[in-house]
Formats: sequence, C-alpha cells, structure tokens
Amino acid sequence: MREQIGVLDKAVAKTGYLVNEQFTFADINLLPILLASGNCRKARRRSPTQTHLARYYDRHAARPSFKRTQPAPPARHAVKKPS
Repeated sequence: MREQIGVLDKAVAKTGYLVNEQFTFADINLLPILLASGNCRKARRRSPTQTHLARYYDRHAARPSFKRTQPAPPARHAVKKPS
C-alpha cells in the first residue's frame, strides 16, 4: 500500500486535486477510502515527504458535504465501576 500512497501523494501535489484543477468525482471517490483506511494519518507519521495527500485529505474532509455524509464514529460503551 505504501507505493499506492506515494502515487496518490504525487498526484495531488501540484493542484490539490486528483484531476486537473477542480474537485471531481475522482476526489469524491477517494475521500471515503482515505477515511476508512486511515492512510493520511499514517502518511504524516511515516514520511514527511508524503504530506501532500494528508493536506489534500484535511482540505477536502473539511467540506460541509463530506462532514454531513461521513459515518458516525463507533459508539463507546461506558463501563460502570462497581460502587
């Protein structure tokens, strides 16, 4: 997967988009994949040279449409301690 992340990092480096200089269906498809895989966080930790993809994700994940449609985080169940 490291190789694919490197390819994507290079692809978004110039314009901040996968295709040309505008948000397209390609970006819409990639964002949920990056969210599910957690690869942007891993890219930040792994290599300072793969930061374009992390910035790309942060920028587009801030879009209101993305925020409205991403799944809710898993519920955490509180464990009650005996009194």
